[in-house]
Amino acid sequence: MDKALSIIKTAAENEKKGIAVCAKVLYEHGITISEAETAAIVAAHTKALRDSGRVEFGEGALPALTKAFVSSPYITRKNCAELLSELQATFYFFRSECDGLISDEKLIAFMKREFNGPAGGDIGYLNGTSMERLCARLKGKDSSWI
Repeated sequence: MDKALSIIKTAAENEKKGIAVCAKVLYEHGITISEAETAAIVAAHTKALRDSGRVEFGEGALPALTKAFVSSPYITRKNCAELLSELQATFYFFRSECDGLISDEKLIAFMKREFNGPAGGDIGYLNGTSMERLCARLKGKDSSWI
């Protein structure tokens, strides 16, 4: 029981570190998020993991997603927390769908390229057309275009 409690505490500490990294990156780009928005992002992270059947013990994907997307012309102070929450859900869902076929870094780079390009900042397009195309190509073992 003590070991399980220790693992849970470590995971919570890592999540706090990840949120701190995100807040710093956002602040450096002129975006601040409230305590309520931070709580919503953390709740979205937990839900995304649960929905995708994944478990994490490190900082998670949020710091990498934040660093990749903070410079997007489609990220604003008003939509930042919601968009980061949705991007986490997208990342973990497709990470599970394409597990082992693509690295986290390549998946995030693909998401960013599609979001800023063909999706035009539309998370629905990214979740649908772009990501379905990615998984289909990866499952066909063609990852040369990523």
